[in-house]
Formats: sequence, structure tokens, C-alpha cells
Amino acid sequence: MPTIYSMTQANYGMYRFAQKSGYSLSGGMGTAGNSLFGTQSSRASKGLPSLLNSQGFGSNAYALMNLKANTRAVLKSYHEASDDFYKTFDTAMNSLSKTSAALKNTNFNVTGATEADTKKNTEDALKNVKDFVSDYNDTIKMFGDYSDVSSRASGMEKLFGDASYKADTLRQVGITVNSTSGTLSINDAALTKALKEEPNRVENILGKNGLAGATEKKVDFAKTQRDKIFPSAQQMLGPNYQRALAYTSAGSLTSMNSYANVGTLLSMFF
Repeated sequence: MPTIYSMTQANYGMYRFAQKSGYSLSGGMGTAGNSLFGTQSSRASKGLPSLLNSQGFGSNAYALMNLKANTRAVLKSYHEASDDFYKTFDTAMNSLSKTSAALKNTNFNVTGATEADTKKNTEDALKNVKDFVSDYNDTIKMFGDYSDVSSRASGMEKLFGDASYKADTLRQVGITVNSTSGTLSINDAALTKALKEEPNRVENILGKNGLAGATEKKVDFAKTQRDKIFPSAQQMLGPNYQRALAYTSAGSLTSMNSYANVGTLLSMFF
């Protein structure tokens, strides 16, 4: 139960707040400036809605509660999207890192002592190339999916998809570069022929000094940019971010209601 002293202290505190903020405390009494709690008649009849209306929230108290709920939903959606991005990013980078390393260490000299050895070596090499190409394409598509919400993601899409300058070289070993997306496709017959006839060329084009080695460097760079690729909530919401935090902070509605109750109390004195 509030005492007369505590109510007086609260009134004085609100008076000082109003003074420093350029508001009149009660309004409607011939005082210049904005009214912190609306007019005396509106405070007496409308309580919290009077506060909301005087501060531009509208006359319905539910408007603030709906605003708070909607803001929470927006922030929740942001955090869900952010979590999804980082999970997808980490999976893509880890997968491409592994398949790049496997391709870099592939034995491209597939000719063995027997026909069976040659067949197995060829299948192993083809598998490593195919696994790499699959992860490479998935990475480009992943960044492309987020390019609309992040310029850095768009930049990463271009970085990984920038193999067009090697298109003619890659074509020599049965790999085609899509001129639009930068994704890769494999001609199994042409790659198999190149492996059997020119293994050193294939290694130079695809191995540690070629595509696999270059991709490892791109993955390493992307990992250093991990926390910068997906925009922060503040970047997403811009100037509304601080307002969103205020609306969703613990006790925001209680504080608003307390101010309204003080406003009603002031009506007893003004």
C-alpha cells in the first residue's frame, strides 16, 4: 500500500521528468507545451488509453499490447532466420572444406597394375570430383538464397561462383561452368578420358594448385567473415531497433501502466 510520502515522491519525480522533457505535467489548464498525461478530463475518464493517446499510441490500450506482440514476433522471426543461416553456413563450409581437401589429395594417376585397379582408381577419382562439385554448387546456391538480405552474402555468391575465367581450362577435363550462376557440371566420359590420358593435367587443373586449392582459400576467407555475412538485428531494423527493444523489454507494459496510474493520481491534485 503506497504511503502519502511515496506518492508525493512519485509525483515530484514525474514533475521533474516532465520539466526536463519539455512537457507540462497536466495540460488543459492554460499551460504552454505538450501534456505528459493528456488533459485532466481525459485522464479522469480514460486512464491508460489517455497516456497512450497523449504519446501518440492511439486511444486503445490494446494497441500497445498488439505492438509489443508484433514486435516480439518480428524479433523472433529475425533470430530464427539468423540461426538457420548460421547452421546452413557452417554445414556448407564444413562440407566444402572436406571435399576440397579430398580432391586436393586425390590420386589422379588412375592407371593401375590391373584393369580392376584402374577401374577402382578411376571410380575413386570421379567420386571425389563429384562430391566436390556438389558441395561447391550447394555453397553458391546457399549464398544466393541470402543475397537479397545481405550484400556480403551476395559478394560471397560472386566469390565462389567466379570460375568463368577458368571455363576453357576446366572444359579440357570435362567440367563446364554455368556462365550465369557459376555452378559446375561434369561430363563423366570426358573426365574419365582425361584421367586416363592426361592425369597430370587433370591434377594441375583440379588439385592443390588448381580448383581445389583455390576453393580452400575461399572457404577460409568465408569463415573469417562468418559473423559479418548475415546482418544484425540493428542493421535489419535500422532506427526502429532501439524502439523494438524498448517495446519488448521486461516490464514495458507495467511501466506504461504505472505512468498512467500516476497520471490518474495527479488528477486528484490538478
